[in-house]
Amino acid sequence: MCRHLPEQERWEKITHANGAGFCIDFETWHVVDATPLQYLQRLRLVNRYLGDDIRFLGVETGPSRHTTRIRTSQPHVRGEAPSPETLVRLLVGLGFRRERRVERLGAYEAMTFRHGNLWLFDVRPPNFKQSGDLVLPVDVIVQRKPRQMR
Repeated sequence: MCRHLPEQERWEKITHANGAGFCIDFETWHVVDATPLQYLQRLRLVNRYLGDDIRFLGVETGPSRHTTRIRTSQPHVRGEAPSPETLVRLLVGLGFRRERRVERLGAYEAMTFRHGNLWLFDVRPPNFKQSGDLVLPVDVIVQRKPRQMR
């Protein structure tokens, strides 16, 4: 669930009940449910390497005591979805290489990129916003592949 917070120029995001988004299983190369720790690591990585400002707001429980959701917020970015070509230029310029052998891990027409052991999945126009020359992620799966799994 997303809710615009205009007074803060941010969006509040709340995960699905008992969910923490998705991650990639590097052994099977499938999209799987992420653990809460994997989800928080993903947010830290996207902040560090893609310039986002996602903030952890807390864990919400209810309506039952066995239902939890993770609450975060991120900046409101005005703009449009960039073209796939713009995304490729941006990420290659940041030192990433497109990995065609594992394309489409994510939604339709998703691209995959890597820089060393840092991987970006579900790279596609709706998951970024472009305002002029500024292109920022909105929802990208960012993971480190363990070095022992090369």
